[in-house]
Amino acid sequence: MQDLISIIVPIYNVEKYLRQCIESILSQTYGNLEIILVDDGSEDSCPAICDEYASRDSRIVVIHKANEGLVSGRKAGIKRATGKYVQCVDGDDWIEPQMTESLHELMIREDVDLVMCGHYEDYGDHRKPVKHGFEAGRYGAEELKSVVFPRMICGEHFFKWGLFPSMWDKMYKREMLMHYQLGVDESITMGEDAACNYPLLSNAESIYISDECLYHYRQRTDSMILTQEHDEMLGRRFEALYTSALREFENSDPGYGLCEQWKKYVLFLVIPRMGFIQGKTKEMKTLFPYKDVNRGDEIIIYGMGVYGTNLYRHLTESGFCKIAMCADRDYEKFQGRGIEIVSPDEIGNCNCQKIVIANSFGATRDAIARDLKDRFPDKTIINMDMEMVENADIIRMLND
Repeated sequence: MQDLISIIVPIYNVEKYLRQCIESILSQTYGNLEIILVDDGSEDSCPAICDEYASRDSRIVVIHKANEGLVSGRKAGIKRATGKYVQCVDGDDWIEPQMTESLHELMIREDVDLVMCGHYEDYGDHRKPVKHGFEAGRYGAEELKSVVFPRMICGEHFFKWGLFPSMWDKMYKREMLMHYQLGVDESITMGEDAACNYPLLSNAESIYISDECLYHYRQRTDSMILTQEHDEMLGRRFEALYTSALREFENSDPGYGLCEQWKKYVLFLVIPRMGFIQGKTKEMKTLFPYKDVNRGDEIIIYGMGVYGTNLYRHLTESGFCKIAMCADRDYEKFQGRGIEIVSPDEIGNCNCQKIVIANSFGATRDAIARDLKDRFPDKTIINMDMEMVENADIIRMLND
């Protein structure tokens, strides 16, 4: 008989996407499933959709609960799960028909603690394949120590992924996932996956990395500009994230550098939101982490992903800088977000003297800088100051 596999789906106000998500799970080529739909207090039609599907398929279990966040929802799901193995799927995403079968086959064949695969960043009209930062294959205890752990979260370059923190591209042994998921602080509302996955991975004896892309991670334009908390609570939540896994990593071999990697990961999340966290914009003279951008400067923001969007919102609300233009190579993709975003080709039409490269990934920043240097003087191109980043005291930044 097939092993029972539990698929946990945390759900909150995603009525527009939920049916596609559930249908993709019901269409799996692997049949022995326990599908746990966790409605986390949705205020739209998600509760009714969940109940409708449960009435049609006996493999579906629905949990209706008060809205307490993603961590609480996943905890409710793992407590209810009875499968030998567990997958997680977010309620606004969907999966390839063979995903569960493929991951289960690797779990059995390779005899590992968990399996992970690649995913698609899905933009509706196009999709981009994304794979983990390691070669596909099995990594036993020795390979984990020598190859994976030294750059499990990120490499030396700020910021380049090692293993992605997401829970939805993996299959776990249920007992192992339960131990680490139940230990995650429910006050964490950003980096929830990482707070569970990286401590779990650091204690794994074996993993398998597949380069097959089996998960569709929906890039939603309606969620690009996130609601921010403009008080000390945001800093406290990041502090909870930082200290949660740090305790685990402090007990690991210092040669792996997991504490430093974790610091970089939290900085990766914190930096675009720094203005909101510190709440001391009036006292700032330079824009963190751009030492050459001063109060009152007029700038062009190049890069309007999550980082650039948060920077735009911070500067717009604080008035720290004047924004002359926002540019991005994928400007057409970002239309309809309430921000005028133009092609980088139009930068030359603006008289602004400072072009701020707003991107969290080092390789992308460097590529943008090389492109700009072919057209503009070096002094106009403002890149992230890595000394400011590397010398940052996270706890002081969060508590100042």
